[in-house]
Amino acid sequence: MKISPPFTNTCPIRLPAQLLVFWALAVCLLLPSAASAAISQLDPAASHFFAVTSYGATGLESISFSVVDNADPNPPEVVVNTATDPLPVSGITAIRVQVPDGVQITRVQFLVNSVSQGESTSTPFAFSWSTAQLAPGDYQVAVKATDNTGGELVSDPITVSVSAQDPVSTTDTERPVLSIAAPLSGATLAGSVTVSASATDNVGVARVEFYVNGVLQATSNSAPYLFTWNTLIFANGSYALSAKAFDAAGNVAESSINVAVFNDTVPPIVAFSAPGAGQVVKGSVPVTLTASDNVGVSRVELYLNGLLQATLNAAPYSYAWDTSRVANGNYSWSAKAYDAAGNLGTAVERVVQVLNDTTPPTLSINPATSPSTSASQLLSGSVQDDDQVASVTVQIGSQAPLNATVIASSWSLQLTGLALGQNLITVRANDRSGNLATATTAIQVLTPSQVPLTLADAQLALEIATRGTTPTPEQLARLDVAPYVDGQSHPNGLVDIGDVVVILLKLVGKL
Repeated sequence: MKISPPFTNTCPIRLPAQLLVFWALAVCLLLPSAASAAISQLDPAASHFFAVTSYGATGLESISFSVVDNADPNPPEVVVNTATDPLPVSGITAIRVQVPDGVQITRVQFLVNSVSQGESTSTPFAFSWSTAQLAPGDYQVAVKATDNTGGELVSDPITVSVSAQDPVSTTDTERPVLSIAAPLSGATLAGSVTVSASATDNVGVARVEFYVNGVLQATSNSAPYLFTWNTLIFANGSYALSAKAFDAAGNVAESSINVAVFNDTVPPIVAFSAPGAGQVVKGSVPVTLTASDNVGVSRVELYLNGLLQATLNAAPYSYAWDTSRVANGNYSWSAKAYDAAGNLGTAVERVVQVLNDTTPPTLSINPATSPSTSASQLLSGSVQDDDQVASVTVQIGSQAPLNATVIASSWSLQLTGLALGQNLITVRANDRSGNLATATTAIQVLTPSQVPLTLADAQLALEIATRGTTPTPEQLARLDVAPYVDGQSHPNGLVDIGDVVVILLKLVGKL
């Protein structure tokens, strides 16, 4: 459908796709005499033309068009009022603006004789116009709408006639009572702030207007009287925030406070202190940063190869990195610092190389004397590592490990307390990276009588017998085997030639 109402475009504006009209914003002036009617069963493929005749208070005709797009199940309504003669108004006159679906209107100004009387920045776009203080005569009423792209649309004016008789203005001379409820005077504001006012009147409040440094920001026509002030589009500094309350008779009350706007737009500064760029690291590595902000740092986020590792909420900003949990190779650290306003600062990435020692030491045990009749003996061996050996411990069975002495690539420990029977010996070597090497051996401890005699025993017995030397208790227990009667030794407390003969006979299998 096509309609050509008397509207003027001041700049190009995008059209809603479902409305074939010659203007982008469907603005409606609905004065007290406006009316509308719904017409159904229209063919959406055809064009339709409608005419409606109405009559003003003077008896002269006025023309009103009301068109509904029946192709849309939730259609926008476009109403345009023009008058062939002035419409009479008095007291409070409501001016309303209707906007079609899909059109984003951000601001509507209400003009009387091309002078702004107020504006509205949110739906419903409405304005209560008080004629109480106006001289009798004709006035031109129009609206100017702004969409979200900055495009503006001004309607052709409608002529209204203000009567010389205004009963309200002659009887009500009492001003409204007005105060700004929020924010508080002297407050520092940021972001979007709700500004509210408390207004009362002996007859009734017609509207409340809000101003910043004397510039009208919004008009509220009913309680609660408030508007949302976007301080982000204002420079930081001091501002006079004021409100005006009007009643139907045109009496005005004013209230004003001083506030400060401070929107923090400065991002924090964050940088890595350690490790150094390109540094080769291993084990546990402290990752440290410095962070500062003009107001204050709220948190620092630390990332390894893009994955969040830690959130640090206060200085000092440090994190212990266990490199043993990652494979050797190159890694990239990054950091983000935030302040309370949400400003973000990023650090220059820090790339380091992880090179952990994963090779255990080389460990060996020298042959032990086994079997043995002694409960003690010196155990030794060798140990080597590509870095440095941290420790070597020796454990007998389930006893507590003992620290061996390490000199160069050798280790040793004097074992004591070996028990009769088989003793499992476990040797462990650790390097500085925690790599572990393990080696084991066994030492058998027997009583002297359990140890088979040898030719060396015969030679030792002969030496003791012929030289008259005193044997040790261990030698006496082992070598005193004579006299030998009925297949059994009967020790006599001496090592003599008889013992030598018995030992030799046992060695050749004669006994």
